[in-house]
Amino acid sequence: MKVERALAVHGQERKWELPDYQTILKRMQSQKRTLGDVCKDADVPSINCWNRFAKVHPELHREAQAIHNILPYSVQAKTRIFPMSPQFREDCQALRKQKLTYAEIGKKLGVSSTAVRYAIAKNSDGSG
Repeated sequence: MKVERALAVHGQERKWELPDYQTILKRMQSQKRTLGDVCKDADVPSINCWNRFAKVHPELHREAQAIHNILPYSVQAKTRIFPMSPQFREDCQALRKQKLTYAEIGKKLGVSSTAVRYAIAKNSDGSG
């Protein structure tokens, strides 16, 4: 009874299942969108549903992180769900060693200077 009520509230006829969550991953990759953006689509689970499901299916969370890590930096920077990829931090460090400013690096990588500053600071304190 409780499940049926919840489904009715959200205009669904059935519970979300693994293929619905896999659709999110496919869209992230093919459409170069963040997890949060895809979860706003009406025909897939919401971010709240994703979070609950991913707790029980950690492999799904790991796969979403892996997809996030290969998205363009400008897309990665749009979300706080996942951190920027390790490759982003490496690229920031390499450009900084070339004496580029945070703003110049940000422009080159398509992100804000703040994202660059954070990535470099995270690397320099040994936590990144």
